[in-house]
Amino acid sequence: MTLTTVLAAIGGIVIVIGAVARIPHAMAELVRACVPVIGACHELRAAFGRSVPQTGRKESGTSTRHLT
Repeated sequence: MTLTTVLAAIGGIVIVIGAVARIPHAMAELVRACVPVIGACHELRAAFGRSVPQTGRKESGTSTRHLT
């Protein structure tokens, strides 16, 4: 190995270690950014549940069968 290769390897290791040190902070920011999105999804789901009737359900007291 030449001196240039050793210095390049050391420089690369320093860059990788610096990047790895930032991962926990970046992951925490990502999770914090996803929390409002999850809340909005819950609100959207609740809104659709209130406004859109579900098909295939019978209401109590009503019958779709005709007696002759």
